[in-house]
Parts: sequence; structure tokens; C-alpha cells
Amino acid sequence: MCHYISLVTNCTDETQLKALLHKHDRKLTPDDNPSIQKLLVKGERQYLTARHCDCGTELGNIPYLTKQPKDVSKLTAAKVRQGWSKAKIERWLKDRKSTQGSVASEGSGDEFDFWLNLIREVHALPGATAAGLIVHHYGRSGDETFDATRQNILTRDDVIGAVRNMNQNELIVVYTQKAAMPRA
Repeated sequence: MCHYISLVTNCTDETQLKALLHKHDRKLTPDDNPSIQKLLVKGERQYLTARHCDCGTELGNIPYLTKQPKDVSKLTAAKVRQGWSKAKIERWLKDRKSTQGSVASEGSGDEFDFWLNLIREVHALPGATAAGLIVHHYGRSGDETFDATRQNILTRDDVIGAVRNMNQNELIVVYTQKAAMPRA
């Protein structure tokens, strides 16, 4: 039905985390998808950040989207076929435009830069040494199971390359220091 981007972090201050997401016109909704929960280490939590959904995202190497991420006519037609109401489609388009607007307000106009900056901002919050993203296309419900993988990287590594080349169902977690990374 829809793509969703989940944020994973060990930030202990949910109030500041919520304010940070609100600043970027996103919301913070705790989530507990079992497939993602299996990948988390002690102290990490999973959150959805979209107001409606993240369909149209450039994250996750989604082939039919990465070719023409700005064209929503095909995506809108797909929503109609899925039974979405006109009002729901309009809310989704508004949310999508709002997210792109907040990306543009960051000065880059690039969705990848938006998410990379968000990871950096999460790292600046109290107690946060880990921040990561995962994209999944949910069929019926948020508790569906799927095969997912995890990649841990340090801020000094190629974070840009990792986020730009991440795949659906691949959790990319960026750590501020090696001591915070879980042992393999």
C-alpha cells in the first residue's frame, strides 16, 4: 500500500526528538514492527516520521521512483487503484509537497541531504550516538514481517554513499563513535 521511512535512534529525550521532527514538518510516532525490532540493539527505538506516508521517496533504491521522483501522476493513479479517496490523495500530495518544501528550505532541494542533515541533528540531541533509517513498502499493516538487514557505519565513513545507495528493508545506522557501535 505505502512506503514508510522509519527512524531508529538511541536518543533518550523523546521531547527534543519530537520537536526536531516537528521543525522539519514531520512527526514522531513510536513503532514496533517485528522485522525492524529484531535488528535493534539495546536502547534503540523505532519511529515512523511521516504525517501520512513516504510514497515517492528517493530513499531505498526504488526503481520505479528513482527514475522520475518528481512525477506523481503515476503514483496518484496507483493510489486511486488501491482505493484511496480523493481527500486522502490530496492529504498525501500535501504531505509530500510539504516534505519536499522542508527539503528545499534546507537549501539543497535534495531529499538525501534532508535525511543526512536529520541524522546529524539527531546525533546532536542528548544521549544520541546512533541514528538510522529504513524504508519499507507496507502492504496491509505496520506489523507485517519481512526480511530486513542492518548496516552499521561511523560518521567518519561514507555516510552519504550509504544513504544514497541504501536498499528497501536495509537499516542504515550511523554511529558518532566506534565505542557506541554494537559488537558483531
